[in-house]
Amino acid sequence: MLYSYHDSIRLRRMIEEGNTTTGVRSMHLNNVLQVVAYCENVSVCRRKMLVEHFGEVYDEQSCRNSKTPCDVSERQRKNPEAIRLFDVSNDALSIMQCLPRMQKATLKYISELYRGSLIKKTSEQAVRMGHTKLPFYSKGAGMTEQDALRFVRKLVIEGLVHERLYSIPNQSAAVLAYAELTDAGKEIASGKKQAKVYLHIVTCEKKRKNAGLIELSNMNTVSEAHALKERHMVKHGDVFTKCLQDLTQLITAVAESSGLSGPYSIVSREGIEQIAALLPRTNSDLLRIDSMTQIKITKYGRLIMELLATYWKQVDEREETEMRNQLDKLKNGEIVMGGFATLSSDSNFPPAPYMKPLGGGRGRKRTTPGFSSGRADKKPRAVPPSGRGKTRGRGTTKATSGSTGMRKNMFPSTFF
Repeated sequence: MLYSYHDSIRLRRMIEEGNTTTGVRSMHLNNVLQVVAYCENVSVCRRKMLVEHFGEVYDEQSCRNSKTPCDVSERQRKNPEAIRLFDVSNDALSIMQCLPRMQKATLKYISELYRGSLIKKTSEQAVRMGHTKLPFYSKGAGMTEQDALRFVRKLVIEGLVHERLYSIPNQSAAVLAYAELTDAGKEIASGKKQAKVYLHIVTCEKKRKNAGLIELSNMNTVSEAHALKERHMVKHGDVFTKCLQDLTQLITAVAESSGLSGPYSIVSREGIEQIAALLPRTNSDLLRIDSMTQIKITKYGRLIMELLATYWKQVDEREETEMRNQLDKLKNGEIVMGGFATLSSDSNFPPAPYMKPLGGGRGRKRTTPGFSSGRADKKPRAVPPSGRGKTRGRGTTKATSGSTGMRKNMFPSTFF
């Protein structure tokens, strides 16, 4: 997959520089973040994400068992323990609390502070400005560069941090992106609200050193189902409460009919809560539930799914209503003028490469390793040896051994 996070900044530049309504702009920016989330994802089947984006249900086991699985499913098929989920909520809170004190900080600069691995151009400046004494400095020492970048970008995707675009004086084609807290991020940083932030990390990468694995082992790990439960309990709290009650009654009745001591002899308390919060729709999703096994799914899966069908309908109706409300806002939104704030000259913000223009100039060549641009490479013009091949008169050249005798005016100028 050809992906670069800087492309999202370029797309944002095109969206924000145009005059449009608040609703339309918000919709376009959210779409960009959804694509970024898809590309940054390392844990969820890509086919599942695409299909369920359009409202369908897809069992990721189908992708995993196919002859052409996606990269995520192929990695899980080779090594089911390759990906681990970490609770990075405390580190995220620390970054959000320190961000207002940092002037003109880019996501890349924040990620390097988090890893405690600064490049030469910014290390002296970070020491001078006191950034190496920030509470989150070197907390992510066990992460790779890409892990740390995905972490800080996740704060943007979650709506806690926003990259504000600035135009550069006398360079209309270029913009810079600096991190700022959103309203939601400010409430969390001040302690008014709480938020859970989780990050998937591939722990089987060859480039990861043993010291990095030791550092990661000191971080809090959680199960996939537990992390999803925390999110869904907040989003559909009333549905969770009612479903938990009905589900407990169902499993209790099944346990009594089977001569078991209670519902938790079939599914643990945590497992029942996870089912009520996640409302799984496929056997693969149900298999992720705590204490759930393939044998239990064979015995009790149909009964559980029949109970959950009612709540699936309720959640689908709510999300459809929410989408219709968003479409109505698109029609009635206020007009927003395009453009960006101009960056003032200041010697305190990080130098290049953090100041590298992201807008791009005309004619700049972009290449991707392993792919041809479809255009022949420009070859340097051969210089004839001294004393041989000199021009005699107008348009004539003395032929020499090995010379082709080609005339310049017979071929496109780009080849010369």
